[in-house]
Amino acid sequence: MRTEQSRLRENVSDVRRLKALLDFKERYIGKTVAAQVIGTTGSDQSRAIYIDKGSRAGLRPDMAVITPDGIVGKVKEVFEFSSQVLMISDHDSAAGVILEKSRLQGILHGTGLMELTVSDIMADENVESGEHVITSGGDRIYPKGLPVGTIISALPDHDNAPFMAIRVKPAADLARLEEVLVVVSIAAA
Repeated sequence: MRTEQSRLRENVSDVRRLKALLDFKERYIGKTVAAQVIGTTGSDQSRAIYIDKGSRAGLRPDMAVITPDGIVGKVKEVFEFSSQVLMISDHDSAAGVILEKSRLQGILHGTGLMELTVSDIMADENVESGEHVITSGGDRIYPKGLPVGTIISALPDHDNAPFMAIRVKPAADLARLEEVLVVVSIAAA
């Protein structure tokens, strides 16, 4: 009975996650493909996941990978039945972003850790901890307005004056991904 109870609890958890994914997909503008995370790889310099959808499902390189909570990364390599996704936290990742409250635009970069940075915002701007960061849509990978994360700190960057060093906590829990959505097409606004 305990084994059955444990299995049922896991099923309830799966149903809740999948319902959130479906609800988000139905509200989302554009076409998406749902995928399961089937593997991860990473070091301090590189972060990637593998998903169970590939060219047979219509996936191509540079498609955005998201969750209802926030962006995850972009498709890097596509195989027939699977794909490799470069995580937004990877050193080689970048995305155009907007600071939601101040409407300042910058470029999001991965640090190799589970943290992000935003560059190209002048040090004399008023940026506060707790401000939300969203996608700008300017990179033509991530649709505009998707959650990216929350600003942890914003200080003058002494190594890159006159800009700020802005640290961001990702909105999506990048360490605990099970299901994702791949944006196959973006509807024209």
